[in-house]
Amino acid sequence: MGQASSALMEGSTLDMTPMIDVVFQLIIFFMIAIDMSQQDLEDLQMPKSVQAADDKDPEEGRLYVNVNRKGDYIIKRQPMTIDELEANLRARVFLPRPKGLPVKDKDGLAERPILIRADRATEFKHVQKVMYKCALEGLKVWKLELGVSQDEQAKAAADAAAQAK
Repeated sequence: MGQASSALMEGSTLDMTPMIDVVFQLIIFFMIAIDMSQQDLEDLQMPKSVQAADDKDPEEGRLYVNVNRKGDYIIKRQPMTIDELEANLRARVFLPRPKGLPVKDKDGLAERPILIRADRATEFKHVQKVMYKCALEGLKVWKLELGVSQDEQAKAAADAAAQAK
């Protein structure tokens, strides 16, 4: 039997085409999955802050409102007017939350957090409009977060000053 199987193996070749197809399909899948996870975040130059903390464990179901330097409001890569933003927030704020988290608190305020990310060149009035919309009757979002990036030089200077004391 040993001679027969070695004779069969000499004339056969392994077709790698299906394996290569599967590998390419996996690569495409992961590229799309990674892109989908970044849909909430626009490419913005964030304002710098010494007190900025890493966003290690963002709350599941958090909404992201991006405001670019022109004052456009963007949710999931969709630019919109301030009125469209209000309608979008009304539609999303009270959707069911992951892991059975509550949608409203005992006072009827929305429990879903909203992260406002604005470019550092954005006039504050645009951020203020988002905050105003979140306070309207029927929304009443009380968990607002502002996105910033850490100013490494200022933080290093502050740490050095604290150590010098």
